[in-house]
Amino acid sequence: MSSCIDMFIKGNLPSQGGYGGPGTAAGIFDGFDIDWEYPGSNTGHLGNHVGANDTANFTALLAEFRSELDALGGKHYSVSAALPGGQDKIAKLQTDKIGNYLDFADAMTYDMHGAWDATGPTNFQDPLYGSPDDPSGPIPPGTEKYTTDSVIKAYTKGSTAYGIPGGFPANKLTLGIPFYYRGWTGVPAGSNHGLYQSASGPSAGKTLSGNVPGIAMYKELSGVVDNPADTFYDPTTQSAWFYDGTNFYGGSSAQSIKARTDYIHCTGLAGAMMFSLYDLDPNATLFHDVVNGLAGSTAGCGTTPPTTPTTPTNPTTPTTPTSPPTTPTTPGGGSCSAAAWSATQAYTGGAVVSYNGHQWTAKWWTQGDTPGGSQNVWTDNGVCSQGGTTTPPGGTCPAAWSATQAYSGGATVSYNGHQWIAKWWTQGDTPGGSQNVWTDSGSC
Repeated sequence: MSSCIDMFIKGNLPSQGGYGGPGTAAGIFDGFDIDWEYPGSNTGHLGNHVGANDTANFTALLAEFRSELDALGGKHYSVSAALPGGQDKIAKLQTDKIGNYLDFADAMTYDMHGAWDATGPTNFQDPLYGSPDDPSGPIPPGTEKYTTDSVIKAYTKGSTAYGIPGGFPANKLTLGIPFYYRGWTGVPAGSNHGLYQSASGPSAGKTLSGNVPGIAMYKELSGVVDNPADTFYDPTTQSAWFYDGTNFYGGSSAQSIKARTDYIHCTGLAGAMMFSLYDLDPNATLFHDVVNGLAGSTAGCGTTPPTTPTTPTNPTTPTTPTSPPTTPTTPGGGSCSAAAWSATQAYTGGAVVSYNGHQWTAKWWTQGDTPGGSQNVWTDNGVCSQGGTTTPPGGTCPAAWSATQAYSGGATVSYNGHQWIAKWWTQGDTPGGSQNVWTDSGSC
């Protein structure tokens, strides 16, 4: 581990051909992401060695990375991990302990069904919820089937049937969204456009996907996954599939992504993880669907998923991100014109509240995270006092806006003599422009 820190954090690279040397890569990396597939399970990568101590050792590994990085000082370095998406594998993790050492974790909530079942039945790659029509068998030794919802609940709430304690913080857990597709060929239409049908075998391999049968990237399926006539959506599982009369693919659509970003909002998760940007078209279509969904709001959060299957529908366009309710004041004093923060209310990026005599702007979607708390999801806009709405006063200008820099929600810049706060992630969107992604905080 010390060699990893020496190379990737301290930046002491080997010297070769006049390149590298002590400190040459310092400051490039912000931490480590651990991808062990999978502790205690022989269903992961070929060559993964499995041992009886894997469960405890995985926790110890994370704890050691956290301790070593904290000992460096100077800044906070992140430790994150990719976590499995099946209860049989989650049961091999100490879900109630690993969150103490991780800044966040990415739940790999995909690859739940695919052409390893070569002759079907066809199924969703990443069902959000279960369906009574799902023909697949349960995950041993319990009775649950693969769904994203059951994975998230296993981490956060636990599962007695699988011996999973739960206890992983929801606000440190992201939901995985695939940008590639699992497919079959020789699929009859049946009664529902190829869903839950037999197949003659895996779909044909594609060049960029390594010619592996049964898998293809979004950009390799142009004319199918971007064709409304071949796109179908199941309201019960809140998942998408694609069928051209012969080939069936399970994966992401605009509508299924919106269902998942709504789920993220409603369950208080940290956000989304996507695998991978390389799979996308030049316009990064699905990525923007995710960003818009996370930056926007949801119509409401039900307590249970739908249970009655209905006729599949074609996808709809994700909702446009909403504007924050009020305009924040700049640091230096002013009235607390924003409503008081509420622990039970959900806020989108750019929302403004008052708390403990200060006014705060949300950097991203949040619920229950106290302004000024360790979660660091609120930007402090300075002190304020009770009273009516006032015009934001002038003040010192922050760094100038740059068209090439990426800004996260809550970032502050100056442009044309005004101070602006980003409502959500943005790059290249001019403050005051038609995109409406910046809040004007007044002159500076």
